[in-house]
Amino acid sequence: MRALLIGAGQLGRTLGGGLLACGVNVDVVLRGGHVVIWKQYDFILVAVGEKDLPDALASIPSEVRDRLVLLQNDLVPPTWRALHVQSPTVLVVWFEKKKGKPLQVVRASDIAGPQSALFVRVFEAIDVPARVITEPELACALVVKNVYINGSNGMGLELGGGTTGGLVSSHREVTTALLRELCGVERARLTQEESGLMEDDVLMEETFAAFASEPNHGLLGRTAKERVLRAQARARSAGLTTPVLDRIAARAT
Repeated sequence: MRALLIGAGQLGRTLGGGLLACGVNVDVVLRGGHVVIWKQYDFILVAVGEKDLPDALASIPSEVRDRLVLLQNDLVPPTWRALHVQSPTVLVVWFEKKKGKPLQVVRASDIAGPQSALFVRVFEAIDVPARVITEPELACALVVKNVYINGSNGMGLELGGGTTGGLVSSHREVTTALLRELCGVERARLTQEESGLMEDDVLMEETFAAFASEPNHGLLGRTAKERVLRAQARARSAGLTTPVLDRIAARAT
């Protein structure tokens, strides 16, 4: 089996190592790099930043887009459908890998799509728990991850730092208010059918469980302000009222 890895970030390189451990030959190309024969690859792992995904997919011929594996934050199913991708393998990763530091696992990662079984083995090879989920479960899994990231980054700006454990123990009320607004923002990105499969209380319960499972995880990241402002822009576009998000976004400008 042969795979192409587009993107050379820490997560992509980590999974590339897991693929090699599972006997998969991996070629690596930076976004925008030249690929001679696309059809030789059994699958193509796209591991670029969320802002770079449209350009990365535009470089991939349509005849091999049914072989894509997506590794990005900020995804929901309409994201890839809008980019003319129908049934990718999607990795909802719940671990973090920073240069010079060990893996930090928050919870088991979720995997859906044609290459799910292989990637469960890949995750096992790098000592990361993972589980296969169904396509109907995927939208909910992605929303929980998005609410977790935007919620933790937003509360980091609100509090001037801190950890996810503090959101559970000391700042639960304002965190709950922000998460509820973010659930509305994420729902607005979905189809009515997809949105109907989930409840805000369940989404928030899962998010708080993720906060508690790795309580020392820092709230702020280098793209925290960008993410909060993007969430606010989506709220405005959807006509949503989000006073907590707006207050935090004002601090990000």
